Amino acid sequence: MAKARDAAPLKKRRNLLKQLGIEHVDYKDTSTLRQFLSERGKIRSR
Repeated sequence: MAKARDAAPLKKRRNLLKQLGIEHVDYKDTSTLRQFLSERGKIRSR
């Protein structure tokens, strides 16, 4: 039989908006939104 593996502890995802103190996302605030976009303008994955 196969051996059971121990599950690796899950990393907590950091919420960048909460760290910056932003409750409402303003779509016109390009400096903040740029952190979530790639060089090609695609939304980055989590």
